[in-house]
Amino acid sequence: MRSYLEPIKEDVFKETVNIRFNDINQGFSNFINGILEVDEKSSIEDDFEERFINFYKKVYEKNEVITDFYLKDIDETGVLKILEGLDYQDRLIILNELKYGDKTTLYFKIKDENIIRTIVSLSFRELLFCTTYFLGKDITIWGNYSRRFPVFFKDEEIIKEYKIIAKSCGLKISDY
Repeated sequence: MRSYLEPIKEDVFKETVNIRFNDINQGFSNFINGILEVDEKSSIEDDFEERFINFYKKVYEKNEVITDFYLKDIDETGVLKILEGLDYQDRLIILNELKYGDKTTLYFKIKDENIIRTIVSLSFRELLFCTTYFLGKDITIWGNYSRRFPVFFKDEEIIKEYKIIAKSCGLKISDY
C-alpha cells in the first residue's frame, strides 16, 4: 500500500497556507469567519456526518488541500480508541497511515480523496481533531465543537461561494 498523505515540512506549510493560526481566538480576530453547521431546514436526508463529508469532498474538488494530522503524537491507547470509533474502511486507512505514513511532521498534502471521509469522521466523532486548509479559494476548517466547525476566509466573495456549496450539502455557514 501507500500513504494517502504527502508530508510537508513546517516551513513549507507556513509559506503555503495563508489562513493559519495557533489559537482559535486568534483566528476569529484575524480572519473573516463563520460556523459550518447542519441546516435544520434542509430537506437532505443524509445523516449529519455524511453532509460534512460531502461538503469537504466538494471543496476538495476545487482546491489543493493540506491537513494537520496528529497521528505521530498518539500512543497505543489513543490508536485503539480511534480505531474503535471508526467504520471499517476508515480503520484500514488509519492503519495504512500508521504503517506507511510519515511520522516526522504534522502537516500533509492530501493526495487521495479517499482519506477525506476519514479526516472528517475523526473530527466529527471527536476522535482526533484535524484542521483542514483548502488552498486556491482559501478556506480553513478548524476541528469540531459540538458538530459545529469554525471556518475562516480571507475575503467576502469566497464566503458566498462556500455558502452555496454548504446549502447543497444540507449545511449552512452561520455568522460566528
